[in-house]
Amino acid sequence: MRAWRVASAVIENDGQILLVENRRADGRVDWSMPGGVIEENEDSILGLQREVLEETGLVVELWGPLLWTTFATSESMGFNLVAETYIAHAVGGEIAIDDPDGIVTACRYFSLDDAIAALEATWVPTREPLLGWLGERWLEPRTFDYSVEGNRGDGLIVELRSSS
Repeated sequence: MRAWRVASAVIENDGQILLVENRRADGRVDWSMPGGVIEENEDSILGLQREVLEETGLVVELWGPLLWTTFATSESMGFNLVAETYIAHAVGGEIAIDDPDGIVTACRYFSLDDAIAALEATWVPTREPLLGWLGERWLEPRTFDYSVEGNRGDGLIVELRSSS
């Protein structure tokens, strides 16, 4: 089973949230928080700092606490994913995309209503915790545990097993 770790950032400015547009290998397009794969033995915040810079051109000068951790496991697709999401408190620089993976194609701030609409096509384990936090603004870290079954060709069944 493939195991990997990712981290993402909640970055806000004047009541708007920053999202990046992702063009997937199969041609699908979705919006998500900036972030990406954390290398083996890499500190989550240092890896996230690198990913945010590559995908947005922005430098996070002060990180806040962990907001939530998402676990997603798929026996049928053979993966186990752990995703940590942190809040950025102080951000500098100008938006400039330099994604070496070529996945991120746009980056911009959204109002809450526009973010909700933009996230409609986003993978459930990415979308649901973010929308939950945007609605509640909880202070203590939460966890979300999803099971993913099926395959991309025939459709996926994504189920929230637990949250706390």
